[in-house]
Amino acid sequence: MKFKVAVGTEDGLNLDVHFGKCTRFKVFAVDTDISEYSEEAVRTVDNVCKQCGHSDHDFGALADALADCKVILINRVGYPARAFMESRGFAVLPDDGGIDDAVKRLIGRMRDKNN
Repeated sequence: MKFKVAVGTEDGLNLDVHFGKCTRFKVFAVDTDISEYSEEAVRTVDNVCKQCGHSDHDFGALADALADCKVILINRVGYPARAFMESRGFAVLPDDGGIDDAVKRLIGRMRDKNN
């Protein structure tokens, strides 16, 4: 199975940021059939958590920016953000640690699910 995954990261190496505060997503092309992935892009976005809260418009702009991705890996995510993104067709999966390890875990889970 081939798909794209967006990984929320501020330092570029780890899942180290809350979804609403994330301003950078690394996008990877993943192929679970051969257990490979490669970085395709880094997307800079406006964070959706503002001092006055957030809105569906903010989440919608983020969903549009990540529209070609099937999965979002993020360190932490609140229920409203997760529910909104899932309603737009994304799988939002909390994880932590290094990006490489998190993507490898995702590939393993997807392979197990499809076997």
